[in-house]
Amino acid sequence: SPYRTLGKQAVAFGVAGVKTGRDLVRDVLAVAARLPAPGPGSEVLVVCGDRYHVAVAALAAWQRGHAVALPPNAAPETVRALRRRGGVVALLHDTDTPDEFDVRAWLPAAELSDGPGPEVLAAIDGARVIATVYTSGSTGAHQACPKTAAQLLGEAATLAGCFGVTAARRVVATVPPHHLYGLLFSVLMPLAAGASFVRETPLHAETVAATARRHAADLLVSVPIHLRSLTVLDPGELPAFAAVFSSGAALPSETAAALGGLGLAVTEIYGASETGGIAWRRHLPGALEATWAPLPGVV
Repeated sequence: SPYRTLGKQAVAFGVAGVKTGRDLVRDVLAVAARLPAPGPGSEVLVVCGDRYHVAVAALAAWQRGHAVALPPNAAPETVRALRRRGGVVALLHDTDTPDEFDVRAWLPAAELSDGPGPEVLAAIDGARVIATVYTSGSTGAHQACPKTAAQLLGEAATLAGCFGVTAARRVVATVPPHHLYGLLFSVLMPLAAGASFVRETPLHAETVAATARRHAADLLVSVPIHLRSLTVLDPGELPAFAAVFSSGAALPSETAAALGGLGLAVTEIYGASETGGIAWRRHLPGALEATWAPLPGVV
């Protein structure tokens, strides 16, 4: 597993501070030690806005022997309904919810980061179910989609390889990390590649541009409606992203063309909660209609 050993390089940037690989491993082990003992089918519901906290919570749950459940949205009624599901043993969050499982309170003191490096994380059996994600509910009730380690972590590693994501990349995302697309592209893929990510989730065009510049982010993960808002910016206001990803809905050709006019080539991802990523196509500036290609391993 690429998540077993992480060094002194930064893995997360944000207003709440920079975190290194050593910090991540130490925090994961500290949180894992405080989680309840695992049982058959036990899950930890993760509802965190800070994607570093999502990484810590997910890895800690896996280390302890639980799967994680990721809500389709952060609406209180949705979270409460999932919390009542059989097998859910804890709600790890970084919100103002009056619950004992606030992941922020479980993190070691910052001064411990200067101490000896922590032990490596335990490997995860590829056949083990480690996550449950949910469909959007646009065509009915939210449907649970279990994912094995091979499916989820394997897809993250495949994406990093397919799109040439290197350790030098810094990812900024406008999509929440509890969504499968957001989890894969803005948390797990960077970790698999040894890259890093911005902890916050900026939404408005000016904020996206400012956040990317502040943290030197050069890879944008977004959705069509957010990408459309970027087209109102003047040339030069947006950083020169090395890659821009879009998913969650069809990318309108006019949005792709407008971004092309800003010098941005958008890579569109086709997939679903049930299947994960299926195909991709790159909208090059000034080019004709892009052609879909299957992701590696998809036949």
